[in-house]
Amino acid sequence: MKKAKILFLIIFAYTTSFGQRYDAFQNNKKTNFYHYFILNENIDSKKAIINEIDVASDNKNICDKKMYSAQLYNIFFSEKKGSRNLILFSVMPSREDGNIKWKKVNIDTLKSYIYNLRQLDSLQMQGIEDFERSAYRNTECVKRSNFRVILKKHDGYYVNEGYCLAEFFKTSTFAFHSGFSNQNPINLIDISNPPLSIAEFEMQYLRWNKQYSYNFAYSNNSGLTAFKTPILFYSHQNEINDLRAYYFWTLSTWTSDRVNINRGIDRFIFNPEIGIIGGDYTFYFKQLERAIPSPECEKAFFDQYLLNEVKLNPVKIIKDFK
Repeated sequence: MKKAKILFLIIFAYTTSFGQRYDAFQNNKKTNFYHYFILNENIDSKKAIINEIDVASDNKNICDKKMYSAQLYNIFFSEKKGSRNLILFSVMPSREDGNIKWKKVNIDTLKSYIYNLRQLDSLQMQGIEDFERSAYRNTECVKRSNFRVILKKHDGYYVNEGYCLAEFFKTSTFAFHSGFSNQNPINLIDISNPPLSIAEFEMQYLRWNKQYSYNFAYSNNSGLTAFKTPILFYSHQNEINDLRAYYFWTLSTWTSDRVNINRGIDRFIFNPEIGIIGGDYTFYFKQLERAIPSPECEKAFFDQYLLNEVKLNPVKIIKDFK
């Protein structure tokens, strides 16, 4: 009981109004300006390893009307000072058919916008440093929507047509906790943390506030207050396809009728050797589907949220993708 009191006193002491700009999500369409990274060309395995995970929805929930697929590319950089940097490129499905679309490009026209591995590593390190200097508040340093990825095939180069989210993570331990021991910055994956499940958090929140928190995307709560920065919690461990699977979830807010891209991957499954192998991009699918769920579906989605289930689960893993 004392632990619960401390947790929620800190939550309310730490909260403030918080809004995200829809422009951040739409910026690519307005400017047509992207940075690019070729996933399978001239990769030095001593400096980085890239793992590809094909993910898809399983439609166990009868309220999921459409099947979706996506591709996750985890770039693990070599260990530095006891931690490893991880970049996750999430190539998301299209609105039309729920699948990823690629188009052939003339690589010569993009050369000045292509990052090599060294530049990408430097960009991530700078982004993480800027994020830390902002007291873990400026999530745009580690959540970026202005990247696209390129695949080299036998007949040329292909770029993803649709939305791609680039997220910068560190796999390490978090020494500083301003409140409770489960707290992590939104970009730090720490599997040594004591677990705090979504269900446990929400039950405690309900007990104290007579309603569920603002954290669920389809919530009808009107009081949109939140942490000054989203934070990450480790939920529990499981096994998926004989792989160790660690489940994480985000605590943040939602702005009314807008996309909150700074939540990034909302809940995810992590494996220490492969990276992020599944996830739930609630901010993206909420906009993609543009449908107000029925009360029955809203409850079904909320039950999935309480169980920390994710929309996209692994169906194929390619290690050391080249």
